[in-house]
Amino acid sequence: GIVPAPDGGATVTVLLRRRGLLKAFSSSETFEKRYALDPVGREVYEACDGETRVKQLVGRFKDRYRVSAPEAETAVTTFLSTLMRKGLIVMDLQGVEAAHGNG
Repeated sequence: GIVPAPDGGATVTVLLRRRGLLKAFSSSETFEKRYALDPVGREVYEACDGETRVKQLVGRFKDRYRVSAPEAETAVTTFLSTLMRKGLIVMDLQGVEAAHGNG
C-alpha cells in the first residue's frame, strides 16, 4: 500500500518473494519492503495506473516541471526503471503502460 507523508511524498510497501539462499533461512516465502518516495516520485508512481502510457508521463513531467523533452524522458524512464527493479511497478512493454506491481 501507499501511505502519504507530511512532505507530500509517500511510503510504499510491497510484498516480495524471497529468492535463492534467503528462502533457506526463512520460514516465510515472502517479506515486506518499504520505500520512501519524495513528492515527485510519488506523483510519477501514482500515475502508473496501467492505462497511462510512458509517453504521457514524460509529457506531464515536462510540462509540470518546465524541463526539455530529453530531460523529462531521461528522468521519468530512469525512475520507472528503478521502480521496476525494486518490484514497485510492472510494465506492459508492448503498450508501454506501467502499473503498480502489487495490484
